[in-house]
Amino acid sequence: MKRAILTTLAIFITLTALDILIHNVLLKETYEQTKHLWRTENEMKIGTMTAVRFILTLAFTTLFITTHKKRTYKTGLKFGILIGLITATPMGFGTYAYMPISFNLALAWFASNFISMTLAGLIVGSITTCIKD
Repeated sequence: MKRAILTTLAIFITLTALDILIHNVLLKETYEQTKHLWRTENEMKIGTMTAVRFILTLAFTTLFITTHKKRTYKTGLKFGILIGLITATPMGFGTYAYMPISFNLALAWFASNFISMTLAGLIVGSITTCIKD
């Protein structure tokens, strides 16, 4: 139980840090060029995003623990890549299909989500190795 909680917190912190880096630094210019599409900073629902991120990390950890008897960084990596493909495709290219965003932004969202989930997989596989069923 302690490792599951630690894993969830480690992934949550990692994803939060990556989101700040990606969206507040790397994509800042892109968002400024397309500001007509987004809420203003005062209108953004940070609490909602934080809750969404926490639910994602909790579900990610729980799904890995309950579906993998053999838990290693390798199984975590494979899991992260698969979840990355599942989440990054609609995030990047699904959004591109119905929102007036550039293909480069769609690609950036796909890549950042894929990388985030892959890192989460490495974390979950590495920390949960000793959890007994």
